[in-house]
Order: sequence, then structure tokens, then C-alpha cells
Amino acid sequence: MNCLICNSEIPSESMCRKYCSDDCYKKSVIRKAVKHNLTKTPEEKRMSVKKSIIKLMKRTKDHLGGKCVYCGCDNYDILELNHINGGGTKEKKGTLTVAREVLKGLRTDIELTCSICNMWHNVTKLRGISDNWTITWKKENVNN
Repeated sequence: MNCLICNSEIPSESMCRKYCSDDCYKKSVIRKAVKHNLTKTPEEKRMSVKKSIIKLMKRTKDHLGGKCVYCGCDNYDILELNHINGGGTKEKKGTLTVAREVLKGLRTDIELTCSICNMWHNVTKLRGISDNWTITWKKENVNN
């Protein structure tokens, strides 16, 4: 039998029955990926990227415990990656790069907080403003 990529004979001791080498196998994978990507519409490509980002962020949030380290909120829609020592706005890397680094264990300066506790952390811990205030929640009536 011959290799599907280079048409050379497949060695008898080969575990693979379609390709003569790892290089040819890798070429076939790349060709399939390119062909598949060319068949997608721009909207399908956007949705595929969005789905990948959502999956990465969910894995990162799971890795960090899945809830706010301060209040225990577990609503994934409002959980954020928080820089423990500040500097998030000055971070040169994007959120996705930071998320990948957290999953690889390269970052220990990131914690998971809800949006509210993230702001509280910023105000009290990083800016040094006292936290002796009372927060009053008022729900607005949206049914007019």
C-alpha cells in the first residue's frame, strides 16, 4: 500500500496504514484543517472562535475554583480574572493569553472574583481607600 500524501510505499512495520511517516500524517491533518476552514462562512468562523473563547474561559474559571474568592459567587457570567497585586490595566498580554498561562500553571498572581468584588479589591486593597461604607441595593422597577 502507498502513502496517501507522497505515494511512497508504507513500511510493513508502520503502525499507520495510510501514511509512510509522521510528517505525511501531519501534512494530511493540515490539509484537512485548511479544507474544512475554507468551507466555513465568515459567520461560522466567528461563531467557532467565540465558542473556543467561551470554552477556554470556562476551563480557566473551573481551574481557579469556579467561584469568587471573596464572596463565593458562582455565576460564571460575572466572574473575572483579577490580578492579585493590581496592574491588570497595564498588562501587555490579552485576557486569553493570561487564561492560557493560568491553565499551564505559569501565573500565580491571578485570582477569580465577581465583578463587584473585583472593584472592591481595586478600591480597598490597591488604592487604599477605607471600606467602612454601606452598600444599599435598590432594584429599579422596569415594568412601566
